[in-house]
Amino acid sequence: MVMKVDNIHSVLFKGGINSVKPAQTDNTRPQIMELSNVTPDFGVTVPQKYTKLGVKKLNNGLEVHMYKLANGHKVSIIPMEGSPAVVKNYVNVGSMNETANIKGISHFLEHMAFNGTNGENGHIKLEAGDSFKKIDELGGWANASTNYAITDYVNSTPLLNKKDLEQQIKIIAAMSEDLKLSTDMIEKEKHPVSSEINMILDDPQTIALDQTVRTLFKIKNPADEMVGGSVKTIKNLTRKDLIDYYNKYYTPDNMNLVITGDVNPDEAINITAKSFNSRKISQGAKFEEKLSPIQKTERKDFVSDKAKSTEVILGFAGPKNNDIREKVIYDIAQTYLNSYSSGLTQNLKQYNAYPYIDSEKISTNPNAARMVYLAASVSEDNSEKLLKTIFDTISSVKAPDRAVLDKIKQRILKAKEETFEYSSEVNDIIGKAMLNNSLEYITDYEQILNSITPEEVHRGVKQYFDLNKAAVTVVHPKKDSAITFKGKREPVNESRISEYQLPNGFDTGLYETKSSNINYNISLYIDKPYNKKAGVINVLDYIYTMGNSSLTEDEMDIFQEKNNITLASYVSPARLKISTESSFNNRNLIFDNAKKLLYEPRFTEENLKKAKERIKDHMSRHQDSAYSLYTNYDTRNNPYDFSDEEILANLDNITLDDVKECHKYLLNNSRGIITANIPAEHPEVKNEILNSSAKLKKVLPNKIKPLEIYKENTRPKVLQVVKNNSQADIMQVYKFKTDNTLRESVLGELTNSILTSSSIGLFDNLREKDHLAYSVYSTIEKTGNSGEISCNILTTTDNKDIGEISYDNVKKSIDGFNRQIAKLKAGEFTDKDLENAKLAMKANLLNTEGSSKKLDTINLGLNSKYGITYANKLYNEIDTITKQEIVDFAEKIFRNPPVYSIAASKDTLENNKDYFKTLEA
Repeated sequence: MVMKVDNIHSVLFKGGINSVKPAQTDNTRPQIMELSNVTPDFGVTVPQKYTKLGVKKLNNGLEVHMYKLANGHKVSIIPMEGSPAVVKNYVNVGSMNETANIKGISHFLEHMAFNGTNGENGHIKLEAGDSFKKIDELGGWANASTNYAITDYVNSTPLLNKKDLEQQIKIIAAMSEDLKLSTDMIEKEKHPVSSEINMILDDPQTIALDQTVRTLFKIKNPADEMVGGSVKTIKNLTRKDLIDYYNKYYTPDNMNLVITGDVNPDEAINITAKSFNSRKISQGAKFEEKLSPIQKTERKDFVSDKAKSTEVILGFAGPKNNDIREKVIYDIAQTYLNSYSSGLTQNLKQYNAYPYIDSEKISTNPNAARMVYLAASVSEDNSEKLLKTIFDTISSVKAPDRAVLDKIKQRILKAKEETFEYSSEVNDIIGKAMLNNSLEYITDYEQILNSITPEEVHRGVKQYFDLNKAAVTVVHPKKDSAITFKGKREPVNESRISEYQLPNGFDTGLYETKSSNINYNISLYIDKPYNKKAGVINVLDYIYTMGNSSLTEDEMDIFQEKNNITLASYVSPARLKISTESSFNNRNLIFDNAKKLLYEPRFTEENLKKAKERIKDHMSRHQDSAYSLYTNYDTRNNPYDFSDEEILANLDNITLDDVKECHKYLLNNSRGIITANIPAEHPEVKNEILNSSAKLKKVLPNKIKPLEIYKENTRPKVLQVVKNNSQADIMQVYKFKTDNTLRESVLGELTNSILTSSSIGLFDNLREKDHLAYSVYSTIEKTGNSGEISCNILTTTDNKDIGEISYDNVKKSIDGFNRQIAKLKAGEFTDKDLENAKLAMKANLLNTEGSSKKLDTINLGLNSKYGITYANKLYNEIDTITKQEIVDFAEKIFRNPPVYSIAASKDTLENNKDYFKTLEA
């Protein structure tokens, strides 16, 4: 199967294989392989002393500089030239350390870390929200997350100024060691945390995973959700509960700080030693939820009125947290099951379902088993067939032969090389390895990987996907119908890019990278998009995933897997894109096959039928939302788009000739752009790419002409759809005409940032002050000469299970949107707010880690009238924007009446019907 890009359905949970090349011995420095039994060395002083434990070499020449502070706090620093600084403190505690009466306290304490510090013992004093605001001022971002066995606090900046790293570290130190935990802020924070729990309980996939954990490990706990807890429990938490928990688990010996990015290790550790100075020593026994893996398969079925698909999860007891070799065997077994050779993915295609396999750390105990899970979404009619197919396929899996195993190992190593281009990913990998005292899982990975035999892989499949000891959870839709907080530089290094105009009309942009993997992308842009028949583009999009004229869908899967390459496609009325990726040695395969796929998708009656079936199945399981409701409504204003209803109505009328005609139209009426990376160590690839690209068919001159699709909205409109969730999903959308200038692009991003993040921001006011929601944000986007800005919120209105009925939150939310918009138009924001927005936009433009992001950046430039260095021009424009221009731009974009799109419970809509009439008056 050729993967679809840009419109790939979101996977259930984030995952991946994170590992690196084996370490090279460095005899000049002291080395350690394990940090065990970490305790303070002696009485703490400020700045405290530290010990350098050694340096370990990683992939792409990266090094981990390892330290232990005098108080026992572990520190790892990984310099990465040109990458943003990521500072992250990992606390070895999670929801499995909570007793039933305080379930959810780990997550609640994570929230409280953003609600002020004391400013004592050398720490900086932070007021509520300062942890976000002070990092915003550096052009960065801050976040935190809680899981079953880890809580972490992170911030990141592009290091635009000399003192930025010190500020980052001081903020994380204060949040980790000096929380204020005032009674008034505790009571205030109970509102957004309760809202977040309601949001979690509205997600059938999350509920399925939660129930799988309970079944697999025989956990008996009354909490609504294992990480978030219950609204009732959260409301009953006391300040003493929080202080006791904080003092017990937030001790130096139970934390691990990791710093990655363009930093100097000596400078970074000196700042850290001054900033972290806790004298806490862990006292008393720490609670650990008892995990007793089941010894025979158990299945539990649930019915949810919030589900549109049937959610299926199988859970298994995985390798121990600290068992390095077994974790590598699991990695191979997981990849093998996901490969064509196992048959699992192929066998589930008939149900339009795709398996997602991952593992999760459940306990802080190094000897505890991880949870392995396999998840899939499917229509209710096919749910039992899917389960039977999963069982039949896994039970019949044989040991891979040597050739297949070698390909799997190559694929894993290639994925690692890509991962180690990203500062945040490297931080996450190292931080979690250090918590398990198992850095060898990183440093020795390739050596262990290459030693694994086919027999071990087969045993790994049977052991870690043991169908006789599986926890099976199935969440069915009702028949009648992970937690996180959300100097001079330029985005594009012009010395590393080159641009060529090929004789066939393709504009070609090349970017020199350190990675030896090759990314090669072909994009065709159609200035007069295809709009002849509804659904034809959708069918073509799916057919592109079904092979080419020489290879069937299954044969294409085998070909990609055998050669360790990736072919992906995306089709829309205005764009046709082929994305490819390979290791250096297989680069010629992607050049040839990108061309063949572009011009020769597999047009057969069988594929036409399969494409229609997949479209119908996908749309039948589509979850209603305010966004989808608005998008379907807005298609009437776009002559080049069709609503879901129009697509479904015409789908059966589409012929193969219709699809071929559409394909021909896209090829004959398009401009062409090619982007690729050139490995710095292999400059000869440049000529290979240019020669291969010159063989593509001729395209139209690359003259940019934005679509003329803007249609003014003259009357307010309220769109409604019933969705059986406790939270109302609300969008308030404004349309405006855009001139597609560089300056207007900058104005749009800055205005949206100020609306969301500044002192008048939606987040601070509707979440923190009005207590209306956990999720509040705004977005701005444009297509052709038409722009849209929207305010968005998820607010609890109808949770009858716990007696939380707040139908008036709909009106309060919309009133809040209007209040904040009015402040923006009146210029009620500070010069500092504008400066923070500028820094945030700079940081976003500078974030070009990874080859794919670099190529997206230069593609954006080549598809604009400003050229390949468009991102640099945007960057240089930022500082010239004035406050008055923001006010004038806000007046322009909020001038026309809005469209309100609301997905909520039947009772919520019914109780607001009179209010909706006033909105449309």
